[in-house]
Amino acid sequence: MAISISICGSMSFMDEMEAIASSLAALGCEAMTPVREERNFDWSNLADADLVALKKGFIDRHLAKIRRSDAVLIANFPKHNIGGYVGPNTLMEAAFAHALSVPVIFLYDPSRQACGLECVSISCGCVNGDATEALPLLREIRPGGSSLMAH
Repeated sequence: MAISISICGSMSFMDEMEAIASSLAALGCEAMTPVREERNFDWSNLADADLVALKKGFIDRHLAKIRRSDAVLIANFPKHNIGGYVGPNTLMEAAFAHALSVPVIFLYDPSRQACGLECVSISCGCVNGDATEALPLLREIRPGGSSLMAH
């Protein structure tokens, strides 16, 4: 059975997350990203109740992917002059994974921001920009591979 990895990050990194998913899929992983629809959606014309309901739906769908994942890879590219940027949704997703004992791996060092301590505290490692290095790291965290499914 393929290793399942949910990729999380700012929606402004959607192209990058999809490229990471493709590189992981080429290695035999099931790689899941947020839905592109959220990035391209025009939020400006919605009433507050509709806005909240729609956002909740996007969040719930991605959290369901995390729940069935063997690991989460945080695609934390530079943004807002912060290297390894982690925004509020991404931090929420990482904490959710951590609470479920799903390993959380960061693409880049997340320590240089307001929530850096929280990120580092729940991290199983950082792959220094090479998403494919998540696989050896997972084998290190859970030797034997098959134990990746036990969570």
